[in-house]
Amino acid sequence: ATVSILALGSGTVQAQVPKATAADSILVANNIYNRLFDGVAMSSDQRARALAIIRKDFLAKVELQLHERGNAAWAKTQELTVHRDSALKALITSSTDRKIFEQHAKSGFPRPPSG
Repeated sequence: ATVSILALGSGTVQAQVPKATAADSILVANNIYNRLFDGVAMSSDQRARALAIIRKDFLAKVELQLHERGNAAWAKTQELTVHRDSALKALITSSTDRKIFEQHAKSGFPRPPSG
């Protein structure tokens, strides 16, 4: 399936990802949303926008893994995650909720590959 994915910087790019991955991205986005926004007040519009950001981030990471491996891929994955979290944080209007989000995002930051 060809999907639009979040690119580093601004804008989107078109990418080829396996059809199952595109469908799975909805489930993955919901799981990530639930972890990041647990205890954060979000409107239905904010939730929809957050899910779109998370889904595009997931698909970008899948595309990245199809073409790169090791430390280079890990570094780019981290860049995508930082960009995603910044876009998600911008959706939150309450400073208290932003702090909750930051704690959730910080606790889920992956570690670099060993070796």
